[in-house]
Amino acid sequence: MRSAPIRLLLMATCGLLLVAGLAVAAVSPAGNMGTPRTQASTTALPAGATTGSVLVAGGFDATGAPLATAERYDVATRTWSATGPMAVVRTQHRAVLLPTGGVLVVGGETIRNTYGRTPELYEPTRNTWTPGATMVTGRIGHTANVVTNAAGATEVVVTGGRTPTPATLNSVETYRPATNVWITTPSMKEGRTGHAAVTLPDGRLLVTGGINGNGGPVASTEIYNPAAPGWTDGPPMASPRAGHTLSVVDGTHVLATGGVATPGGPALATAESFDPTTNTWTPVATPMAVARTGHEATVVRPGWVVVTGGTNAGAPGGLDSAESWTPTNGWGGLDNLPGSSSIGGARMNHGAAAIPQSDEVLVVGGGLLPGNALGTVTASAARWTPDRPVTPTPTAPVSPPVIPVPTPLQAPPVPVQNRSIVAVPVSGDVFVRIGKTDEYRELETGEALPVGTVLDTSDGRVQLVSAIGRGQQSAWFWGGTFSINQPKGSAGYVEVRLFGRPTCKAPKTKTTAKRSAAQKKTKRKKRPRAWGDGKGKFRTKGVNSTASVRGTKWLVEERCSGTFTRVARGSVSVRDFTKRKTVIVRAPKSYLARPRAK
Repeated sequence: MRSAPIRLLLMATCGLLLVAGLAVAAVSPAGNMGTPRTQASTTALPAGATTGSVLVAGGFDATGAPLATAERYDVATRTWSATGPMAVVRTQHRAVLLPTGGVLVVGGETIRNTYGRTPELYEPTRNTWTPGATMVTGRIGHTANVVTNAAGATEVVVTGGRTPTPATLNSVETYRPATNVWITTPSMKEGRTGHAAVTLPDGRLLVTGGINGNGGPVASTEIYNPAAPGWTDGPPMASPRAGHTLSVVDGTHVLATGGVATPGGPALATAESFDPTTNTWTPVATPMAVARTGHEATVVRPGWVVVTGGTNAGAPGGLDSAESWTPTNGWGGLDNLPGSSSIGGARMNHGAAAIPQSDEVLVVGGGLLPGNALGTVTASAARWTPDRPVTPTPTAPVSPPVIPVPTPLQAPPVPVQNRSIVAVPVSGDVFVRIGKTDEYRELETGEALPVGTVLDTSDGRVQLVSAIGRGQQSAWFWGGTFSINQPKGSAGYVEVRLFGRPTCKAPKTKTTAKRSAAQKKTKRKKRPRAWGDGKGKFRTKGVNSTASVRGTKWLVEERCSGTFTRVARGSVSVRDFTKRKTVIVRAPKSYLARPRAK
């Protein structure tokens, strides 16, 4: 089963690809799961929930029986442990990570030709499962993605799939975890099963390909806007695809890989990239080394995707290879997959997840042969550092004898804790001011900016990536002007400080009514503000308070009456300087930290 996409922000890499180079792959033992499984869900849990772990739930075992059991891999101890079981057996379901740190599983086959209607929520701190409200239609071959609605509430949008009849579905159902209810959602324009979907950086949901009601793969796409629920036609892909993967690589690259273009036909080696800022698809010039479907695509870190395993359709079994892609260098780094000696490294319908704060990928389970042939499903798992496409220094040609001067290569930006923060423009226009100069310039690509830099995101959106310990953290900011800092002794916290003060004096007018109206207009126009969205050690700072992130979407605004914080999703910890107290503000509430009385 394909795991839910893990949404990470990526830094852009630059350089000229002249000769494909390879790093040396390294394999670390990860132990075996307690149960062989294929077509299970694999979800990386945030470090804050369980000190870093990966949840594998359901699937088929080596006898072809569906499972209700689940297991969790501990990143630190490299061991597997059983969780509490789900209420029902489940395979070919979908799993999504919620902002609260819990995992929601939706749909899937429960018993033969019966598709589940009751979702279940896994709570990592309790290690237990809880059933949720019943959806209208049980389904397999569907997608499930986390979005945020106009009110800032978390929703899980479930699209398409098929029923046991079988009937291909265009219906869409939306679940609200906070209230445990399903709400009516506009249907897609076209029925799809075996399609792929991701939440774009701007919050919209992109749905691609799949098999339509006529039984053939399609190239069409649709885009859902959760802020104003409804569907619009997206641009078609270059090729029909079903059983493909879709990965958000960075703000301008959403990569579709492999799949099949005809029913039961051979797998595709082609890939194409969608740019949500221009609403266009661009075929990747060089195809993968190996055609694949039933594979996994994992974003290892900003700008780096690894595809693993799968099958070549019509071929006798699973694939034992993996390869990497970056927007700058294309495909490279063809590796053999690690795995148990009983099946080599070949696997399909397996699970894969990125290990946080490393370049490792955890590959788990899967089968050697299509279907659930006895004895071909594995419990093996391995932590594996894949090869990454690199751009080595070009060599001089033998002829002509004149040695050309190579184009200088630019290394990808890397943040340095307490010294620099990488800023990546995501959408719109972002401007920066560095040092004591009064001049702003446009931020066009990912760049490591020194602490103290001022960013103007009034008409754009930026991703900030900072170093913390041996790893990195990131969050999005927009809608205002602010400086960035990472003070020493702050335990890695990135401080986003509002730039400027509100204009609180109204211009002189002849009448009190005119003066009052002018003052209101001046306040609205001149208020320093910024929106933020992310997790990790980030905090916004105003004159009268700070707001520290707790997995949040929030606004901080400087007003004449004080520093105003509004939470649209999650919660923030507000430190009120005047009252010298800390207040937890949860969505959809707000807090005003007033200045000291004069």
